[in-house]
This record gives sequence, C-alpha cells and structure tokens, in this order.
Amino acid sequence: MRKNKYIAVFILALVSMACNKEPGASDMPDGRLNFVYHRTVYPYGQYAAEEVTDEMRMTSYSFKYSADDVVADTVWFEVATMGNLSADADRPFALEQFVAEDVENAVAGIHYVAFDDESLKEFYKIPRGANTVTVPVIVLRKDSRLREKTVVLKFGFRDNGIFRPGYEGLTIRSLSITDRLAVPANWERIAGLIGEYGERKHTLMIQWATDENQKWDEAYIDEFADGDSAYRSYMQQWLQRKLEEVNAQLAETQQGPEHEEDGTPVSFIPKK
Repeated sequence: MRKNKYIAVFILALVSMACNKEPGASDMPDGRLNFVYHRTVYPYGQYAAEEVTDEMRMTSYSFKYSADDVVADTVWFEVATMGNLSADADRPFALEQFVAEDVENAVAGIHYVAFDDESLKEFYKIPRGANTVTVPVIVLRKDSRLREKTVVLKFGFRDNGIFRPGYEGLTIRSLSITDRLAVPANWERIAGLIGEYGERKHTLMIQWATDENQKWDEAYIDEFADGDSAYRSYMQQWLQRKLEEVNAQLAETQQGPEHEEDGTPVSFIPKK
C-alpha cells in the first residue's frame, strides 16, 4: 500500500508540473506562422528567430536574367506552423504588405500580384496534415522604370482568425524587384573569394558564364558557395585570368581596363 501511495503522489506531482509549466509552441491552441531559414553549412537545420538578420530577411529578384518577353515571374518562400499544428483540413492564411522605410515601396498590381488576388487563394494555405508549405509571390514587369530603379516589397503574415504571426524575427520578409542588375542579397557569401560587388563586374561574370545555369543570381550564388571548394578556387583564378586577357585586348586599342561607372577598376581579388 505504501509503495502504491508513493507512486500516486509522484504521478500527481508530474501532473502539477505539467499544468504549471509555460506553454511551448506545440501547446498553443491557435495557429501561428513563421518564415523558414535553412542553414546551408554545418550545423544544418533551421535558424532560430534570434539568429536571423535583416540581410537574411532580404532577397532580390531581377527581370534582367529573363527574356525580354517575360512579364511575370515567381519567387518562392517557405512557411511553417509553430509546433505540432497539423490538421485534418486545409487552413488558409493571409499575407500583407508593410511599409519599408527609406526606399520606394512596391505597388500591388504594378510590381507584384496583390496578396488577396483570387488567383493566389489556392496557394495561401497550409495543406491538410502538413506543417510547412512553399508559397509564391508573383512579381510583375509592368513598370518600365524598373530598368533604372529598384522597388522593395516588405511583407508578412496577417491575422486572419486562423493563423497569426509567430516568433518576432521570423514573420517579415523583404523582396527587392528590379529590371537591372543589382547586388544579390547574398553576395557576401562570395565576396571573400572574388571581392566586392560591382555592376560592371557582375555583367562580365554573366557574359563569361561557362554554362546556361551560371546566372550569378541568388540561387546560383548559394549553389556556388555551398559547392566544391576546389571549384570555387578554380573559378576565382579563371575569372581573374579572363579579366587580364580582356584588359590586354582593350589596351591594344588604346582603351582603358574594365571599370565600374565611378572609375573603379574591375577586380576579382578576394575581399580581405
């Protein structure tokens, strides 16, 4: 009897601890959403909210990489529920635009398809039994001035009665949209190998691409940075040699070396 009494007391203590503990993400009765950021280097997994920087929240898109007749394209973002919040039915969620400070903000219908557009309804939902989904943002090429400028779409989750924003730091993304070459948001990943960004430098890298997938956009930069280190070293040396050959040809016709608009010589020397 005494043994059973101790077991009962122990169970009651556990129940009391469970009732008094702070609720975790999986205990939350309401739905919450976060954007997902994956580590591309060891230790692999997802970044925690406090690890995500403003630079990581920014991504970029340029129509410059597309054919002249492309008028719309899609940028994808991964979204996840907090904790174990899977359900046996599809659950819609909502996105909304926020004002980005000190930049020109994107305009719905001109630079991107509005988040409440009926055509996107089927994409903005967490599918039955799922905790994650990849959602589209449709960018538009209606503004001819994008050839000379960049606009920014800052967006995040809106409380729609089913889902609301999750952890602070994981609920906002920014997307720059342009039709000219602009510095990719993840350029720093290769700056230590081929140096600081320059538009002329970027143009030459695209012109000298050794295959059709080598666009030197954000997607390819991630692939390149995560790839074989020997190949990265080879490419740095190849780009520098190619530049030296081109500059030598320019010198023969009394032209200066390749340079940026401000006169800075193009270089593929690693950033110190």
